[in-house]
Amino acid sequence: MIRGTFTGMKPGTILGHEGVGIVEEIGSNVRNLKVGDRVVVPSTIACGYCSYCRKGYHAQCDNANPHGHNAGTAFFGGPEAAGPFDGLQAEYARIPYANAGLVILI
Repeated sequence: MIRGTFTGMKPGTILGHEGVGIVEEIGSNVRNLKVGDRVVVPSTIACGYCSYCRKGYHAQCDNANPHGHNAGTAFFGGPEAAGPFDGLQAEYARIPYANAGLVILI
């Protein structure tokens, strides 16, 4: 962001593309994480199951961006076109597709 502007940013959007944290709560579909795990949160959001994700092209995920697969990469703290995902410069963050996106720190 330069001089406080970024095309397509909604006022009040929480910034921050990557983060680290501790898992506080998990959803019913998450099987590979547990409360208390220390994790890295990558900047892009990917489902882990579409054809692109299975080939390792997470930035091209067909499912993560709610604006459709032609909308581009879904990521945290970006403009509306990148999906309605607030950034990670916050005390708590909800991580979509956590089972595919979080990396456990050992």
